Amino acid sequence: MLKLLYQTMRALTNPHIPDALIRCIYELKILTINGQGPQVFQCVNCGNKAETAVFSVGRGGLVCGTCAGEVRDGIRLASSTKDMSRRFAGYFGEELADRLEFRTINGLCAKIISYYGRMIGKKPFELVQDEKITAGMLSMIYQQSEHAYATESDLKTVRTLITYIKNMMLTEEEILELDEEADLKISVIYNRIAGQNRNIWNTTGCWAINLVSSPGSGKTTLLESTIKRLGGRDFHKIAVIEGDQHTDNDAGRIRNLGIPAIQINTHNGCHLDARMVSSAFDELAVKDTLLFIENVGNLVCPAMFDLGENLRVVLLSVTEGDDKPLKYPYMFAGADICIINKIDLLPYVDSDVARLKDNALKINPQLCFFEISATRGMGMDEWCEYLLACFERKEEK
Repeated sequence: MLKLLYQTMRALTNPHIPDALIRCIYELKILTINGQGPQVFQCVNCGNKAETAVFSVGRGGLVCGTCAGEVRDGIRLASSTKDMSRRFAGYFGEELADRLEFRTINGLCAKIISYYGRMIGKKPFELVQDEKITAGMLSMIYQQSEHAYATESDLKTVRTLITYIKNMMLTEEEILELDEEADLKISVIYNRIAGQNRNIWNTTGCWAINLVSSPGSGKTTLLESTIKRLGGRDFHKIAVIEGDQHTDNDAGRIRNLGIPAIQINTHNGCHLDARMVSSAFDELAVKDTLLFIENVGNLVCPAMFDLGENLRVVLLSVTEGDDKPLKYPYMFAGADICIINKIDLLPYVDSDVARLKDNALKINPQLCFFEISATRGMGMDEWCEYLLACFERKEEK
């Protein structure tokens, strides 16, 4: 027991292992040590760890292939569970995977969770096991995303894809690739958090701006200048969510201006997503606020992810050249506003603002432009007036 406690405390110091997972492992191990939990680490009959084939509620755990013939209530494990164990080890390490003997089949998980719940006298999770409820939920989500009623074939496709996404531990980029292969917006069905963000911001009176650009274009400087100028107009209803791979430098710069700011570090991630933003917004706990979301410096990945924002603003500095819209068309195609920054440097760089705008309009004819210098203040008044007008109307642009 003391050894398990020590191992658990050490695991809690590892930032790469979720606390919720550590808790589940700890509780399951405690039940096993006390003789109350299901044996999921080896065959309950002979102790074989290598070839566990079925799960038996009556026997209280996993049974190997040799002993499986004696079991009548066994739930057979598919070969995909071994692949899932391999993938789990890739995410969380071989040592943890070896200790956990991780399984993925929904039926197996449901049995273990149900057994666990009976042993502790309460439900740790609320499982939807009624087929009619599940089908109804999927039908509703399908209708909202595809704007059509789902057939039995459609629902079967959605179920298959969701199972595939979970078992293969797909990234958001890989889920997006399935949209074209499956001929339906499985990414929308699977991840509806952006829509939830949008609804929450509408009900709380917030108006969100997703600010995207290449690294070094001047996003944080633009925010600082905007905050100061809005403050000069006695407008202080501002909050900021900062996205970077590492450090909280940018959030610190915003807090120094007296504005609440939450820093999100994506580590090896190249963009913010709706889940990250939702958690950060909950932490901010603001209402009736102009919410700026400074995305990770990148003109590729952030273009593909809806955060639920009311306005997407792409920032481009004149030092980057005038052909950026043609090189990164997806970002400009999804933007509402293009801010051309550092115009005070135009005399010193080989960049043509007229040609830049023309290239951007080829991608997105509806794009609006602001020409500014965040450091010198040029064009900032027009930008701030636009923001105040949008906030007062509280409508998407």
